[in-house]
Amino acid sequence: MSLHVKRANRWRTEYNPLRGLAMGRVATMLMDGEQGRYAAIQWLYRFVEKRDATVRALKRRRLSAIGKLDWDIKILDEDDWPAGATQAMADRQQDALFAAFNSIGNLRKSFVELAKAEFRGYSHLEKHREDDQPDGRVVHLEPVPQWHWVRQGLNGDWRYDADARGVIARGVEIDRADFVIREIEDPIDEIATICFLRKGLSQKDWDAFVETYGVPPLFVVMPDGVPDGKEDEYQEMAESVVADGRGAVPHGTAFESPGEGIRGVAPFEKHLNYQDSQIVLAGTSGKLTMLNDATGIGGSQSDVHEDTFDELAEAEAMEISELLQEQHGDGILDAMFPGQPHLAYFELAPVDQEDVTAVVGHARNLKQAGYHIKTDELSRRTGYELEERAPSQAAPIEDPDQPGTLRNRRGGAGDPVHDLAERRMQRLLANSAEAEARAHALDLEPIAARLQAALDEDDMEKAVGIVNRLREDWPSVLGAMLRDSQAAETIENAMVAALFDGAARGAVQRGEAA
Repeated sequence: MSLHVKRANRWRTEYNPLRGLAMGRVATMLMDGEQGRYAAIQWLYRFVEKRDATVRALKRRRLSAIGKLDWDIKILDEDDWPAGATQAMADRQQDALFAAFNSIGNLRKSFVELAKAEFRGYSHLEKHREDDQPDGRVVHLEPVPQWHWVRQGLNGDWRYDADARGVIARGVEIDRADFVIREIEDPIDEIATICFLRKGLSQKDWDAFVETYGVPPLFVVMPDGVPDGKEDEYQEMAESVVADGRGAVPHGTAFESPGEGIRGVAPFEKHLNYQDSQIVLAGTSGKLTMLNDATGIGGSQSDVHEDTFDELAEAEAMEISELLQEQHGDGILDAMFPGQPHLAYFELAPVDQEDVTAVVGHARNLKQAGYHIKTDELSRRTGYELEERAPSQAAPIEDPDQPGTLRNRRGGAGDPVHDLAERRMQRLLANSAEAEARAHALDLEPIAARLQAALDEDDMEKAVGIVNRLREDWPSVLGAMLRDSQAAETIENAMVAALFDGAARGAVQRGEAA
């Protein structure tokens, strides 16, 4: 379909809907859309979104807010489980949905395409399956341009119009199971297009006004005593001087220009601002009626505006989540777990702050096992800005030749010197444990690097190949790790340090010289 769409769009690229556009033509396009002929109005929407600065800015802000959201597979609260549901069922369904959605290569871009329905009224994503097999897993969601769709009336079945000419009879029926479709009853572009046309007319009149009155008119007052029959000659001379801006006129000639008040007040700027406010009002549900004022974007209210777009994105994400679950996730659960209640679901939402602790816990456990989560990924999952911390340094060992150190003092529990020795031993053990953990991570780094490469690989076959090669190379990898073990060397150094520290403590207790 993607290749066919490119060929079918060739003729339409030669057509500019803005040429000769008038309100009557826009009204006809909108009425055609109500009757299911969308080609003309959808093509016009595309031009309006490109040419109107306010619409473009509003579109970018809304789509970027959607792009910041993250997706996950959640399990229903146990209180909402029907009779007979078990945790094992929920876990299996969660794993199946995660694998299914994770296999879609352009999933994040699909969120943005579905969000465009807020502007154009609908979005269609065609499901492309692995190896083009009818029962294959979905690996891509291809957006179909909006001007290729028709339907019989307002609520008729969707049909694909290959020629994009808006002819309902030539539309081809589609299988809804092969598409993810989002519909919006009151799209933003309907209001934006009317405002766009009005702004164009107002701008045209404003340009004419500036052309006529931008340069103040200049009048010439002839001097008294102009000889009879010389009036025309004097007038021609005066007009020549005014038009050219230089020249000579008879003595006593005066030049006058009317003030600003005589031209009246130009209403065009207020009219243009009003149209922009209507577009913003429609695009933000009444949240930002003064987007273009000094307190708007770039002003002191920027944080408030950012919160507004995030709030709109959250509400829209809930609708997109339900739509993807209904039109894709439910079918997967029905096919893989027939007869079972649906316990897992897809969710597009901001990072769940309640799960941050769990994310950090997973990172800590993986680090102890020798793996490392990338800082960028951890920042995205937690919402925090993270930076690597420099490894802590072991406490300096005291010089036994200095007065007041362990060599020159003796004492038992409760004695300051004895307590200092105990604290030093605790630090030694803690530093040794941390050093050992870092050494284990270094030993496992070659293995972790291969596993991380498999996790980062979008192509499942390549990821499986990486894991299989690791399995084949396992004996040599393990042998190299044991021969050059950083952990073994670290443990040996810690044992030597502990041995010397214990000997020093024994000498202190016996009062012996070092």
